[in-house]
Amino acid sequence: MTPKRYNRQSRRLKGYDYSNKGRYFITIVTKNRLRLFGKISNGQMKLNAFGEIARREWLKTIEMRTNISLGEYIIMPDHIHLVFHIEEKIEQPNFSQKELERISGAVQGKHKIKHHSVSTVIRGYKAAITNQVKQFIHSFETRDIEPLIPEPDHQVLGSIDLSKSIWVRGYHDIIIPNDRAYDNISQYVKDNPKKWDKK
Repeated sequence: MTPKRYNRQSRRLKGYDYSNKGRYFITIVTKNRLRLFGKISNGQMKLNAFGEIARREWLKTIEMRTNISLGEYIIMPDHIHLVFHIEEKIEQPNFSQKELERISGAVQGKHKIKHHSVSTVIRGYKAAITNQVKQFIHSFETRDIEPLIPEPDHQVLGSIDLSKSIWVRGYHDIIIPNDRAYDNISQYVKDNPKKWDKK
C-alpha cells in the first residue's frame, strides 16, 4: 500500500482504543504549510535549528514513555511523518462506549484525554516543539546553536505568529494492520525527501 496524501480529516476509528498495543503511522503538519524545519537538497532533508528541536524531542519520547518504541520517522520542511509502536497497553479506568468515542475523536464535543494513548504522545510532542520554537525566537541574542546547524530563514521567523499554534489542529493517523503495510509505510517515510520535488 502507498499512504494517500494526508489531510486534516482524521481516520480515527469510532470506539477504537488508541492506547491499545499496536503500530501507528502519524502525520502532523505546520499551520499554513510554513516550511519551519529546513530544506530539501539533492533528495535529502537538511534540518535547521527548528528541525533539530523536532528531532531531539521525538527521540526523547522513549525516555519519557516506557511502553513506546520508535519506527521510521522523517522531519520534512512543513510536516513530520512518525511511525511508532505501543508495545504494552497501560490499563486505565473503565470508560463507557460514549466516552471511548469522545476519546477517539469520533463524536462532537469536548474530547476526553486518555493517558498513554496515541493522542497523548502526539499532543505532548507538538506542544514540546511549539514551546521550544517560541523560546528560540524570544531568546534571539542568548540562544546557543551548534555551528553546523543553520538558523531558520528570517522570512520563516517573521511568518510565525507567537500568539497561535505552529501546527494544523489534530493529526492524520493510520493504524498499521500487518507487516506488509508496516514495511510499505516505513519505505514511504524514508523515501519522502526524494519525492519532495515531484509533488
